[in-house]
Amino acid sequence: MISVWGDTDWVTRYGEVYAYNDQGSITDTTRRVRFSSDWLLDWRTLINYDERGNRTQVLRQLWVDTNWVDRWRWIHSYDLEDRLETSSYLNSVDGSWQMMDKISNTYSEDGLLISQVHQVQVGSQLLNDIQYVMGYTARSQLAQRVEQIWDYDGEFWTDQARESFDYDDQGNKILWSLSLFDGGEWESESRTIWEYDTNDVLLTRTDQLALSFSWLNLERQVYETDEMGRHHSVRTQEWGYDDERWFDKSQVIYQYDAEGRLTEQIEQYLNTDSTWTNDVRSTWFYSSPSGIAPIHPVHFSLQPAWPNPFNPSTNIRFSLDLAAPVKLAVYTIRGEEVARLVNGSIEAGTHQRQWQGRDHLGRSMPAGVYLIRLMSQGQQQSHKVLLLR
Repeated sequence: MISVWGDTDWVTRYGEVYAYNDQGSITDTTRRVRFSSDWLLDWRTLINYDERGNRTQVLRQLWVDTNWVDRWRWIHSYDLEDRLETSSYLNSVDGSWQMMDKISNTYSEDGLLISQVHQVQVGSQLLNDIQYVMGYTARSQLAQRVEQIWDYDGEFWTDQARESFDYDDQGNKILWSLSLFDGGEWESESRTIWEYDTNDVLLTRTDQLALSFSWLNLERQVYETDEMGRHHSVRTQEWGYDDERWFDKSQVIYQYDAEGRLTEQIEQYLNTDSTWTNDVRSTWFYSSPSGIAPIHPVHFSLQPAWPNPFNPSTNIRFSLDLAAPVKLAVYTIRGEEVARLVNGSIEAGTHQRQWQGRDHLGRSMPAGVYLIRLMSQGQQQSHKVLLLR
């Protein structure tokens, strides 16, 4: 359940109920919205699997009047090695299904994903849109992912963005960097640095922006763990340019049950008097002490916005491997929130939102650099965009 802090207590906004099959996989997620003292049906997601446990369809339905109405669905197909081959996204239009997007994956001989092509439906044709080309280290860890866009005039793929990954000797990811292709060369855009203790427990994550020939600190997350190695709090800090040090901004506190399952997540923000105020609370309940597996941290990817620079709007794509509460927001370069594009539970898969260069009141923002930030379960990724006027 999701609750927000009122004047003196938590106010429940909505809840989700999960159903599982005998293999422990989610088959039904139903959301109900709290209205006064009643719970009203909102939407549900139905998931089908094949005999090998591969997810074959994800169907979203909305509750309208007294019936469930189809809204959209993902259809997945797999190769003989049970590797995801294609994913097709369809919308329900006037009672029939209309193809919108298709994702096709290609693998190397040793089973590594080496390319992913996104296509969009235009009329009766599927047209190329975006392609991702992956490279790996000798230990089969992702080393590079290049985003390319389709040139309709020349009919070829052109480089747009490049993500690079570095790892330590234990295989922990220690550096992610983003470069944009501009004028025939790659230019550094942003990077994230992870630090671990001697037991490979994550300590900090720091986000930086490229500025001329140096790196500008933006935010960092400081992780505190319990004796079981689980995160019990994640503090988000922002860099003070005048004082040149980190300042606390917000934090997330986690609670677990005796089985190690996540039971509560509380988001808090820091007041000017250095006290913490509750903001949002997520709670999980289980049908039996061991009937449901522990909730695992969500893994997500925020793709570079396109077009960038832009005027009047830019498109933002992100993907999740699990359904999870997500916040996608736009910030000024000094960390002031401008607009929230997503703030709630999102299903697994690839999603797209658009920012039209306006704040939460609909006012046009001035030209300049802004940050697109995706956050979930104490983790975050950021990309920089340039608004032109």
